[in-house]
Amino acid sequence: NSAVFDGLLTWGADAFGLFEVPIENRGTITTNAGAQLVFGSSYSGGTSSNTVCTTGCTFNSAVILSSDATLTGQGVAVFTAAVQTSGTGSRTVTSVFQSGSSLSGSGSFGGTTFEQGSTLVHDFSGPQRVFSSLVMEDGSTLVLENVNPTATPIAVPLTSSSIGNINIRINSIAPGVSLNNGQTLALFSSNILRAGATPTVSFTSGVGSGTTGAIAAGQLGVVLAGLPTNCATGLVECQPDGCVNTLVNGAHCGGCNQVCSVGCDGNGACITACPPSAATRCTSGCSNLQTDANNCGSCDTVCPNGATCQNGACSCGSRTLCGNSCVDTNTDPNRCGSCTTSCPTGNSCVSGACTGCSTGQTLCNGSCVNLQTSAQFCGSCTNSCGTGVACVSGTCQTGSGGGGAAGTNGGGGTSNTQQQTQTQTPSTPPSGPSGSDDDGGGGSGTAIGIGLGVGGGVLLLLIIGGVIAAFLILKGGGSSSGGSINSNRSGVYSPYGSNLQQPGW
Repeated sequence: NSAVFDGLLTWGADAFGLFEVPIENRGTITTNAGAQLVFGSSYSGGTSSNTVCTTGCTFNSAVILSSDATLTGQGVAVFTAAVQTSGTGSRTVTSVFQSGSSLSGSGSFGGTTFEQGSTLVHDFSGPQRVFSSLVMEDGSTLVLENVNPTATPIAVPLTSSSIGNINIRINSIAPGVSLNNGQTLALFSSNILRAGATPTVSFTSGVGSGTTGAIAAGQLGVVLAGLPTNCATGLVECQPDGCVNTLVNGAHCGGCNQVCSVGCDGNGACITACPPSAATRCTSGCSNLQTDANNCGSCDTVCPNGATCQNGACSCGSRTLCGNSCVDTNTDPNRCGSCTTSCPTGNSCVSGACTGCSTGQTLCNGSCVNLQTSAQFCGSCTNSCGTGVACVSGTCQTGSGGGGAAGTNGGGGTSNTQQQTQTQTPSTPPSGPSGSDDDGGGGSGTAIGIGLGVGGGVLLLLIIGGVIAAFLILKGGGSSSGGSINSNRSGVYSPYGSNLQQPGW
């Protein structure tokens, strides 16, 4: 069922060896001139094994070359099935991969040809693949695994190598790596694209494409395209700079990471010197610092959204600069009339003024208020009642009414919502302050009656013998005709206007 060789097996000149069972080589299989070996079943080259193809070896089934297993000789090795290699073993024999065959893994190979229908699989995450020469004919396929733009490309010499109209298929992307439109992906260390050849680029997922050609450092690579992007129309996502215009960006001229020494000409091509009309070299290319909104006055000074660069300074024209944007303060409800005025919810801004307050409200200083009840805007946007004064029906309420003269009854007061207090020394009879809604009894005899509005009652102060006595008449408890005073609670003022003492109330 299988054969294992762990020593030396030599085939003589012009001999023909046909292996119809799986072969595991642990030693050396070698041939003399003219000998041909055909492996009809699978072949496995173990560690330190060697197969020498002096004239020719044909592998008609799967081949595995492990670790440092070698495949050498002056002949030609023909493969018709899958070949998997690993390690750093030398496989210097000239190899031909026919239709239906494939090569994957790592390690070096001699001159290698991939015919139509064959496949070369390159894993960017593995050791660098090296060919002493490489020919990929029309119709062959290059499959890319674990794609990483920073990985080392396949090493090939510029001479004796060529790439035709092949199919390039991106099968997987390395973990943590994102690909972007306009990004370059180096495939080969030299530009071995055959003149006139136009390989196709596709993604296994069906999303994305690209164009193949020479890239930086004379390499052959792919400029990616067709990938989903969040960039605006006309911009390309290039890492690490994000969305850029590859027509003018000197760091991404014509494609991502294609750096120009001077600048980008506006058509995606590098230029050698800046023209007089844009004589300053900036990151984005040649610039006129007097008019370039992205380099206004100096390189990388970007004007706010909507602004233009005039004489090296950013200008909003007829609009107003608010923060980093030019806005129309005549119509912007968030900056209505000024950068700091925001209209109430549901309002609009017309000619720099907020409109649209609900019924019964008026716009005052950017807020909708009720002029009938607002103490700050009482009756109009310019009238403030002051601290502690209420606004009733659009009017700041003030009291009226006087106390009685000396020796007479005090008169009743009129409506008053503002409490008033007054102290007086005994030597000067005071005049009466405002009263309350209800009439109260006045003072009698030689006393001086003083009305004070407190809620719905009257506070009467009587100066008697140098002591001011205070009486509170609730809801007009006194009699206006008889001059008598009814009070359930009383307090005492000391002479010369000291504070009210409140025993019991």
